[in-house]
Amino acid sequence: MANKLTDKDLDALFAAEREQAPDMSMRLMENILADAAHVASGRQIVPPAPVPVRTGWIQRIMEPFGGVPVLAGGLAAMVIGIYVGYSGTDTLPVVGDYVAGLSGTSLTDFGLGLDSFDMLLEEG
Repeated sequence: MANKLTDKDLDALFAAEREQAPDMSMRLMENILADAAHVASGRQIVPPAPVPVRTGWIQRIMEPFGGVPVLAGGLAAMVIGIYVGYSGTDTLPVVGDYVAGLSGTSLTDFGLGLDSFDMLLEEG
């Protein structure tokens, strides 16, 4: 039977080999550094992150509400609300009378009582 090595024998052999490790030659080290420089030169440099654009104070106020479209819709609703609140509901067909006036027909001919809008035009 062949000669069997024990754990102690193997440890001694590995320790002896670790102590006798060959040094890297200068030529090998130069080749490694040249390859690293070649690879590094081919890499792309990541551009810096874009600088955020500063916004005005009006835009910062409008942004949480949804911006210009939402505020424009809110403004339109506010104008209609003021109109209805000031003139009352009995004069709402005045808008229809204006549209019908563009076509040449008056809605007062149909007896809708649109003459109550005159109170807004009177002073006193």
